Amino acid sequence: MRNIYQNYDWYFKPNYDDVDLNLGNLDGFDIVNIPHTNQEVPLSNFSSTISNKISTYKKFIDIDDLSKIYKLVFEGVGHLTKVYVNGSLAHIQKCGYTQFKVELNKFARLGKNEITLVVDSNEINQPPFGFVVDYLCFGGVYRDVYLDILNPLHISSYYMHNTKNEYFIDYTLSKDEACYINVTFTDGASTFGKRVKNGDVISGLLSNVKLWDIDNPHLYTMKLDLIDDDGNVLDSITDKVGFRTIEFRENGFFLNDKKIKIRGLNRHQSYPYVGYAMPHRAQIEDAQMMKNVLKLNAVRTSHYPQSPDFLRACDELGLLVFEEIPGWQFVGDENWQNIAINNVYDMIMRDRNHPSIILWGVRINESGDYHDFYTKTNEMAHKTDPYRMTGGVRCIRDSELLEDVYTYNDFICTNKGIALRNKDEVTKSNKPYLVSEYGGHMFPTKSFDNEIRRTDHALIHTEVLKKCANDDLILGAFGWCFADYNTHLDFGSGDLICYHGVLDIFRNIKYAAYPYMTFGREPFLEVTSNLNIGEHNGGYLRYISIMTNCEKVEMYHNGILVDTYNNLFGPCGGAIKVEDLLGNILTDVEGLTKDRSDHLKQCIKLMLEYDGINDREEVTSKYSKEDIDDAWKYYGKYVANWGSHPTPYNFIGYISGKEVKNIMVGAQHLDHIEIRQSTHILHTKRSYDTCKIDLEAIGNYGHRVDYAFDSFSIEVSNGLEVIGDTIISLIGGVRSFWVKSKVLSGKEMVTIHSNRYGNMKVMLEIVND
Repeated sequence: MRNIYQNYDWYFKPNYDDVDLNLGNLDGFDIVNIPHTNQEVPLSNFSSTISNKISTYKKFIDIDDLSKIYKLVFEGVGHLTKVYVNGSLAHIQKCGYTQFKVELNKFARLGKNEITLVVDSNEINQPPFGFVVDYLCFGGVYRDVYLDILNPLHISSYYMHNTKNEYFIDYTLSKDEACYINVTFTDGASTFGKRVKNGDVISGLLSNVKLWDIDNPHLYTMKLDLIDDDGNVLDSITDKVGFRTIEFRENGFFLNDKKIKIRGLNRHQSYPYVGYAMPHRAQIEDAQMMKNVLKLNAVRTSHYPQSPDFLRACDELGLLVFEEIPGWQFVGDENWQNIAINNVYDMIMRDRNHPSIILWGVRINESGDYHDFYTKTNEMAHKTDPYRMTGGVRCIRDSELLEDVYTYNDFICTNKGIALRNKDEVTKSNKPYLVSEYGGHMFPTKSFDNEIRRTDHALIHTEVLKKCANDDLILGAFGWCFADYNTHLDFGSGDLICYHGVLDIFRNIKYAAYPYMTFGREPFLEVTSNLNIGEHNGGYLRYISIMTNCEKVEMYHNGILVDTYNNLFGPCGGAIKVEDLLGNILTDVEGLTKDRSDHLKQCIKLMLEYDGINDREEVTSKYSKEDIDDAWKYYGKYVANWGSHPTPYNFIGYISGKEVKNIMVGAQHLDHIEIRQSTHILHTKRSYDTCKIDLEAIGNYGHRVDYAFDSFSIEVSNGLEVIGDTIISLIGGVRSFWVKSKVLSGKEMVTIHSNRYGNMKVMLEIVND
């Protein structure tokens, strides 16, 4: 039997004493469930070393047949872990991000067995530690734990890979004994497979097989049965696999021989309050957000291997994955490097059956060139998986290239007009070239920053997407980053939050999410402004941006057609920076000549550069008093509406000549609080489950009220627990929180109280399946 989850009823102590190894000693321990963080933290403004401690976990496991092999599997424990079985040291794990297995038999006995973990979450001499890294690494038993109970003869490893016409399964057994291996593939509609003797090659021809790709990520259930001569099934493994071919060439990335432009973001696996310790649903929802909301086709797991649940979701959704070993800039001594080389092996052995993974990252992120070290990591990757290419993320140009793909962090793009460097400015290699990071620290942006900064943030991402789409030698790019995250003091805004995401730390969208969302097939149209002049210096709105995948957009003000915008980016989506909010009004309504209209609009543009100060020499030297007076007259009449009630703009989007989107944008008042919940049912068979609840201030035109900061208190019934604070405020008009199950089944309620809006309720059902 495999994958018997062991997530419930662990004992935890936030420190360690030698007496904790004494059998049966539970003094000072509390009962916890996995995933678990060794230290819950505030949302912001806390000590970055708060999780740096040695803590202790205990679990009791019953063993009733010592003729079987008992392996306890840990998916992630941060960061140096010593595992004791009945008081004896059974395993030391020197990585907080890779899976490890502990065979219990050597120290096991019939009946109850005591498993003790001594978990060192300090920043010690192993990857990614060395320098102060740009993310907090937290601690605890933060991923699943499960038990495999196996026969002495069992399957130790397997790897399904394929060419265009044939599949192969490499496998190893615990013993070299006579037996058979039976493999079947099924998708509910068809089944195929074969049976071979141990030692024979498992392979077969592919005919009429549905391929895995980003639009139709077709998966087959693969079942491997190990059978003895008498027909007894000794071991059985079931996995979801996909058939596809991948190739990086200098002129493109090809999936099933079809050229795909990689469009992705980097993801950290951390969450507010609990760091890395979030269960399967939260991991899956991140992948769903990337694919279904942000319309990405790829993700880089910066800067370490991530949850198997996240990767399985990528398989199911059709999200390409660039996975890399733990590390950030620093390369340590020989012992440190040997751990990193072993991390390459462990990462690939766990994850090589995922069809979503297209590239292995075998360098320490943004480190220098270390020829001998990176020769070994590259060799380890190709030995463990000869069928995928390798990359290595660097931030230096003309770096030594030992890997198959030159992956480079290009931070040239700010709001100064340059999107990305050309490939030949970075490397003279004729190997494939991929941008692994852009944006990020070059333009950190909070969800509650001023409107122009948030607009510029979105336009930076837009310009990179445009450059990437039109340059065949840039195979794709991964923006920095998916969501804001907790980091060390130097890398955030002084509050231990890094505001580099296109989403906030609670996974709520900023304007910078819009450029990615335009790549969806459903009509999309948003404007990065509420067109409220009081938000801008001097009361002068300089520009907005329209984000859309419509073929044409018309902009109206007070029922007057201001302008029409065509071919904004291309068939995949795009954006336009609108600096002319008068458009055709001066000619069509005021009767001015086109030359006079253009002249006054240039005057307005120049004055807005100086926040409306119209007596500067830069203005008066180019324009007459009559020009300036007329410019202000028309700007005030049609844009600013000084002294009058603000009126909205109307944006109408068209595809194939048909109206598909119609939105009103303007200064709005708060109309209501919208509540969204990520699920109505929590499933608890495997571990506790979570539900994400969003509170968003919505205005009378249907958009977020960006500067709403209303406060709420949260109460839950006995079967639930709030993760983090129970008194919260909106941040930039929106706030989310998670609740988790405390019981195995029942009907539960979340009550959200506001002095302004009263009580709002969310209902949840908990089921043990």
